[in-house]
Amino acid sequence: MSNLPNTPSAPSPDACPNTWYAVAFSADLKPGKILPVTLAGQDLILWRTKDGIPHAHSAYCPHLGAHLGYGGAVRDDQLVCSFHKFTYNSEGICTKTSHGAPPHKGRLAPKPVIETNNLIFVWHDNSGAPPDWTPPIFDSSIYRAHSTWQQESTGHPLDNAENPIDWIHLPVTHNAPVPTLNKPLLFDGPNYVLDMSIKNFWYNFTAECILTVSGPGIVVAQLVIPQTRISALEIFSWTPTSGNQMTSRKVTYATFLGDGIPRIPIVVEKALAAIVGYGSVRNIRRDLKIFTTRRYPKHAHLTSGEEDLAACRRWEKQFFESRQPDPVLRDS
Repeated sequence: MSNLPNTPSAPSPDACPNTWYAVAFSADLKPGKILPVTLAGQDLILWRTKDGIPHAHSAYCPHLGAHLGYGGAVRDDQLVCSFHKFTYNSEGICTKTSHGAPPHKGRLAPKPVIETNNLIFVWHDNSGAPPDWTPPIFDSSIYRAHSTWQQESTGHPLDNAENPIDWIHLPVTHNAPVPTLNKPLLFDGPNYVLDMSIKNFWYNFTAECILTVSGPGIVVAQLVIPQTRISALEIFSWTPTSGNQMTSRKVTYATFLGDGIPRIPIVVEKALAAIVGYGSVRNIRRDLKIFTTRRYPKHAHLTSGEEDLAACRRWEKQFFESRQPDPVLRDS
């Protein structure tokens, strides 16, 4: 196997990319409740204010370290620790205690959070720097129902970024021919975009698909299957939790579109979303089986036809660059 010229090495397999990660489905976060989550080895909590806006914070009370996700409460749009009743607003500032004035220091570190397409995303940065981009929001207004899927596995945070343009694995792992690109592969800042015709990934059909990879943690497929008149939108996330533990989450929307096609009932649309979603899940699971047992190679010995994969490795390096930290985002 021959090496490509200028084939870059990947960042350290032990590092976690600085990017947005989905940490929950929207439906997981109920109003008035606190949801504990783990992201890249950090224990966090999610909660909503009365206006429905989600918030994310470090899980541990800066007073004496109690985990607010276990015994803590949401009262009057503030977080209350069960240990000494220290109370924090949505910015993480202590507003009152049970026995004295709030401390001047000791902020419950907030984390940048965005909710879109029925997923809640939290920003992770190894140096504590704030986000310099946001995940794209995809219009799902034509859909009235969706399905979800989640699975725990092991792997590397960069698996998700490289897999969509690993053309050679498609015929071997998925029994699918290499896709036909309708436009050249486009790298654009934190995103790369594939406009392609892909066969045998969503069952035995050919799908016209625009695939957007936003950072190493998000893949979005906008697809139309002409033979069936199905239009679908899938948002897949790949989130590191602890060590090499990863969580896959996927939201799928689907409906029938076209002249003369009547609007289908919501219950049918939900069933269609589940069917389309399972089509890609079958293939995702084949990849997860390999990711679970493989060793991610920092230096990949690529061969002809893998130039796009080499370009992807160069693109990935931006997610490991150190930037100026924001003291507010650091744990107190």
